Amino acid sequence: MAHGYCFLWKPELVWLHAGSDFLIGLAYYSIPLMLLYFVRQRQDVPFQGIFLLFSAFILSCGTGHLLEILTLWHPVYWLSGLMKAITAIVSLYTASELVPLIPQALALPSPAQLEAANIALEKEIVERKEAENALRQAKQELEQRVEERTRELARANQVLQSEIIERELAELALAERERYLAALAEVQHSLLSLKGDKNYYTSILELLGQSAKASHVYVFENFYDTRGELWSRPCAQWYVPHLYSEGDSAKCPYLPYETCLPRWTEILARGETIMGLVSEFPEEERFTLEQMGILSLLVLPLCVNDQFFGFIVFDNCTKAKVWSASAVDLLRAAAAALSLQHERFKAEVALRHSEAQLREQATQLEQALNKIKQTQTQLVQSEKMYSLGMMVAGIAHEINNPVGFVYGNITPASESIQDLLTLVNLYRQHYPNPVPVIQEYEETIDLDFIMDDLPKLLQSMKVGAERIRDIVASLRTFSRTDQSQMKRVNIHEGLDTTLQILQHRLKKKPGRPAIEVIKKYGRITSVECYSGQINQVFMNILANAIDALESMIISSEHIESETMVAHPSPQIQIYTELIDARESISNLPSVVIRIIDNGPGMTERVRLLLFDPFFTTKPIGQGTGLGLSISYQIIVAKHGGQIRCVSAPGQGTEFIIEIPIRQCHRKFSPSRQDSSEPQVLPAKNWQLC
Repeated sequence: MAHGYCFLWKPELVWLHAGSDFLIGLAYYSIPLMLLYFVRQRQDVPFQGIFLLFSAFILSCGTGHLLEILTLWHPVYWLSGLMKAITAIVSLYTASELVPLIPQALALPSPAQLEAANIALEKEIVERKEAENALRQAKQELEQRVEERTRELARANQVLQSEIIERELAELALAERERYLAALAEVQHSLLSLKGDKNYYTSILELLGQSAKASHVYVFENFYDTRGELWSRPCAQWYVPHLYSEGDSAKCPYLPYETCLPRWTEILARGETIMGLVSEFPEEERFTLEQMGILSLLVLPLCVNDQFFGFIVFDNCTKAKVWSASAVDLLRAAAAALSLQHERFKAEVALRHSEAQLREQATQLEQALNKIKQTQTQLVQSEKMYSLGMMVAGIAHEINNPVGFVYGNITPASESIQDLLTLVNLYRQHYPNPVPVIQEYEETIDLDFIMDDLPKLLQSMKVGAERIRDIVASLRTFSRTDQSQMKRVNIHEGLDTTLQILQHRLKKKPGRPAIEVIKKYGRITSVECYSGQINQVFMNILANAIDALESMIISSEHIESETMVAHPSPQIQIYTELIDARESISNLPSVVIRIIDNGPGMTERVRLLLFDPFFTTKPIGQGTGLGLSISYQIIVAKHGGQIRCVSAPGQGTEFIIEIPIRQCHRKFSPSRQDSSEPQVLPAKNWQLC
């Protein structure tokens, strides 16, 4: 027995409590079941919710009594207490819900009131039956009158129906005509709004097919085969999607008129229409059309200027249909519009073809004119360069002779003067007191100064003559007019002579420091090339570098002092190196010359247009725009090399020139024109790095 229950330790007392609780619990469980059954059977009973709450309350009480039996032997006091708490909550909620229902329950009618209401209801039923009897008699009279009126209305309705049928037929004919007219207007609008080479059939077949309520619409055009036989080929089609699959619709065959459609040729060529039920067609045609599942057919010719060039077909495969005369007339009008569009399209194609030919001719003429202008300008430039080279060579030759005479006589003149000075010293040693006239003349000419300065004067003359001789040699090396064929030359010598010619531009000037030239020559071999042309390339690139550095210095003077950033001194770096065939773009052992300046650089657009003929960023009158274009042609076209430019704004500019060491695989003409005049090359056939 659980703790807390002793019952004086008498078994009969224990079973008394257990039996009582069991019977109470059984009664408590049966009462809610009966209440629930009652509520389910009587849905009209008011306050069903309170019945359900009473059922829950009684059910929890019964569960509590059953738990009391369990606690006699097992100490599940927490479970018993929890059940009591649930019972308390349900009972309190039931009581709270019961309070507002008391006034409503009191308002329910009593049995006496219900009996009085039943008596009144019985009287009302009797009166209602009397009224129904009277109404039944009136209804019978009314039905007789209605039957008579119905017979009259039936006779009038028959007349009206015949009129309605006639009117509906007229309305259908009018609606059909309006539908065809709307389709015809839409066809005209679509044809007028067509542009380009768009298939003009495709845009209107759907309009015509829907307006004609056809299953399939297709257009055939005539053509002659290689044997001269007349055929018809399908050009466009439209079909009702649920009647045909895409594969079936694509099976429109090429039809020979002579074999398959001999009768159609004569009828359609006369501009007449083929129409009717397929069952009424000639046997050969009927057999072909029935195989295609066609029940009725309408064929309209397509003609331009009485020339039959094709036909348009409307067919029905769901039901046989005969088109009305008005429908045929409107569809013939649409076919005429298609024929006119066909002629218009042919004229437009011919016009576009003619315009394309004229534009092509104009483009060719413009390109030829531009090519002539470029060639003329380059011929003038090349002739200038050649004339300048000839003039420089002539001047160098003319200067070289007197300079050689002067330079050759300086040494014996120096020796003779030295002998005279030695003789004067001997006279002064042995005759220290000359006569007054000689002494006076010595003071007048300042003999001591002459004896001291004369050797220096001769030495400076020698240095000047050597300088003139070096300049003449540089001019001859640069021009190279005596070399009409390729020779192996020293690239470093060409660079040095070009720098010597540009030396006056590299020196310090007012407002501009001297431009520093850093030469980092590698160990390279001699290169087979036209040295004069290669020197011209060096001259163009170095001159452009000097121009860029000078323009940068001039532009920096306009920047406000508080925002001006100190720029490094102007500098040009020249690198040379030898690369093997694996590293070379031309797949040949080559010499690479890199000329780098720390100038303002250039934008990507300028870099891409750099080698185009006549492109220049210099002011008008200061550049022709041909220097780098000619340089590109000299390196690429004449020497099979590569020239590239790497630059960005504010990052300076680097030109990379790659020249193969040997040119034995290339053919060259020894003429002056081929060796000095660059050919016109498309500027966009190469890509800068």
